[in-house]
Amino acid sequence: MNESEKGKRDKLGRLFEAATKRFGEDGYSETSMESIAEEAGVSKGTLYYYFDSKEELFIELLLDWVKKFERFREDGIVEDTPMKKLIHLHDEMMEVIGEMGSLGKLMLEFWANASRKKELEKILNDTIEKYRKTVARIIERGNEQDVFRDVDPWEASSALVAAYDGLWFHWLLAPDSFELEEAGNQLITNYLHGLAKEKPDDELLNVAN
Repeated sequence: MNESEKGKRDKLGRLFEAATKRFGEDGYSETSMESIAEEAGVSKGTLYYYFDSKEELFIELLLDWVKKFERFREDGIVEDTPMKKLIHLHDEMMEVIGEMGSLGKLMLEFWANASRKKELEKILNDTIEKYRKTVARIIERGNEQDVFRDVDPWEASSALVAAYDGLWFHWLLAPDSFELEEAGNQLITNYLHGLAKEKPDDELLNVAN
């Protein structure tokens, strides 16, 4: 990477950091390009050089966040059983949720504005659907191997994803009200107990705890 490319990436990082703070603290509607530029310590012209509008910057922030979910692909999981694959995905999900803690207010802004901005809504829905499909494929294999109960893979996957969403949002709203890791462990342990045909091995479940 040459100096000009590095300088551009560094500047974009500063702009993203400033935009994250302003959107998170002031909300989308109350945030202006001027306030973001001031937060970043650059001119408004510099900010407009990189982004044509506040909406474009907001969406670019979301796309940057979405990249964190690219790790949720079944072909990237080395574990050899459906149960272990779900535990692996759980660990990855909890890591992402923890990483996003500092962006809590911004994440709430993303969701709050999704219904009003079609592009934003599509990005969020596509991201969630990809994760649902990954989980559904794993559950389907568990059904085929006769280790999971006879459940509908898509519905069971949707239930798990919805549970993570609920856990995430409660934690974003009140991070001091419960221990995120412990609540996550309870979630996946109870889910696997309900999904498995036979009681899961305690040692296996301890991997998630």
